[in-house]
Amino acid sequence: SESLPSFRSPVRTWSFALILLTMQIFEFQNFMSKEDCKLITDWFKSQKKTDLNSEALFNNRTIPYSLIDSEEIKRKVNLFRFNATFQAISTFKEALYPDYTDLVYWPIGKSMEVHADSQYQDGSPGKFPWRKISGVLYLNDDYEGGELILLDDYQVELKTGEAVVFPSNFMYPHHVKKVTRGTRMTINVWFS
Repeated sequence: SESLPSFRSPVRTWSFALILLTMQIFEFQNFMSKEDCKLITDWFKSQKKTDLNSEALFNNRTIPYSLIDSEEIKRKVNLFRFNATFQAISTFKEALYPDYTDLVYWPIGKSMEVHADSQYQDGSPGKFPWRKISGVLYLNDDYEGGELILLDDYQVELKTGEAVVFPSNFMYPHHVKKVTRGTRMTINVWFS
């Protein structure tokens, strides 16, 4: 029996402006069962990753949802997309649709620079300007490093099966610290 996702609100001691911004970062426990996460990670480890990605940083490290060839895995990831879409609509109170979903492999040494998912830091349209909300599901937690950092110093500390959603705009810059041990695996989803 799977339990329903539970909400965990970030608590920090920051300025009023940063407190208002963190009110748009939502973390969810029990978003996917540990068993389903293990099933997906075991499958993911054995698969060839996509050679070319729209971002060179991710070449040979992702499998887009559209290329998942296992019916069982596709069904699990599709259920995640459905639940994440429903949660994003409920949380942000607007019509949202899943734009892109992929499984991402983060081996030792990989990191990602500060960026926003829909805009450049000056607020001008980025490579994916239609993206409104970003989400990440953690498929495992048996690694070190690889922390997701939002707003310069808000560290997202999630365990296997937990998820985070936040706006994709320039007000929510984020980066991933270098993985120092093990392999970090996630499912990323964006909504438009």
